[in-house]
Formats: sequence, structure tokens, C-alpha cells
Amino acid sequence: MMSTAEQIYELVKSMPEQESRLVLQFAQFVQYQEEQIHGLSSMTTIEDLQSWRQLVGKLSGAWPDFPTAEELRGVLTQDVGRETLLQEPL
Repeated sequence: MMSTAEQIYELVKSMPEQESRLVLQFAQFVQYQEEQIHGLSSMTTIEDLQSWRQLVGKLSGAWPDFPTAEELRGVLTQDVGRETLLQEPL
């Protein structure tokens, strides 16, 4: 019996390039969602996080006129409607 990945591969091989690309984009979306649920991306390392923390620490206060998080949140208004990202069936 073929694995799920093998079944997907066999199916996608017979599809036109545009449809194959949609399958790839969907798989990447699912992977991204999993990374968001479980925290850090598999591409993120402890070293990356340490570098980021150091950079943020060094830049803290670098822009004295930049609004604080509280100031930014204070001007929130109702969100605007957005168009869907889903494409119409082919």
C-alpha cells in the first residue's frame, strides 16, 4: 500500500503545472499553519533568537518619536473587509 505522500505524488504527476503549483501552495500553507500552532518554525534556531533579542535590545529607544504599543493600540478601529484568498474552482 502506498503512503499518503506517494499517493499525492502520483496524483500530482498527471496534473498540469498550474494545478500542481496549487497543490504545492496548499501543502506549504498547511506546513505554515502547523509551525504557527507548534511555535517556532523549523528554520528558527536558538542562535537566531539570541541574535534577534540582542538586536532588539540594542535598538530599544533608537527612535524617540516612535509610538509605544499602548499608543498604537489606542487608535485601533474596526477592521475592514478583505477579499478571500481562495481561488475559484478551475
